[in-house]
Amino acid sequence: MTKLKNMLVFFLGIALALPSPSRAASAQTVHMQFKGLVADADFDTLDPSGCIETMVTLIAVNGSIKQDGGPIASSGVFMFISQANNCTETQLILADESVPLSLGALNIDSSLKAAILKATVDVTDLVSNASLPIAISLTWTGSGQLANFEDHSNFRQPAFGFKSTVRNSGNFRPATATGSITLNDEDLISGASTGAELSSAKQGEVDISH
Repeated sequence: MTKLKNMLVFFLGIALALPSPSRAASAQTVHMQFKGLVADADFDTLDPSGCIETMVTLIAVNGSIKQDGGPIASSGVFMFISQANNCTETQLILADESVPLSLGALNIDSSLKAAILKATVDVTDLVSNASLPIAISLTWTGSGQLANFEDHSNFRQPAFGFKSTVRNSGNFRPATATGSITLNDEDLISGASTGAELSSAKQGEVDISH
């Protein structure tokens, strides 16, 4: 569950497009709460030449976040794409971005046994600075036993009078993700995922500045 715990705050701040509270204002305490269903997958493939390696990480979320008001529901996907020619040590594609999803694009079974994501999103390639249309059609199939996770962390910046406490908890089930992630009619993945999970997550964050 390390990937989910490390990515969740970043994902919420970008994919769910919520404004960040000001740290420079007078003393204040900000409470944020998130709950939702998460489907993630990793893929690592080589082309027939053995030179072109494509790595894809995808984290898709249906959830809601509450910050100083009622909960706001939203859906989004974080994508990391790296394609490189290992024989010439040349980076071909590098994208790292969170994108909102349209209503109904992501469906995750609350029992964490299955999920489907069908969407086309635009991500920015940092090598060419071009927008890439990525067509996603993935199906997750849960396997194994449901397990629990719980974690909390503290972050302090005494020089700025800021501290943050984050707590994560929920359930997860190992899964297999299959389908396609396509760019310009080329499937970037081949076969099943190298790792995947379905999760039900809750996160609470308290930020204190003075």
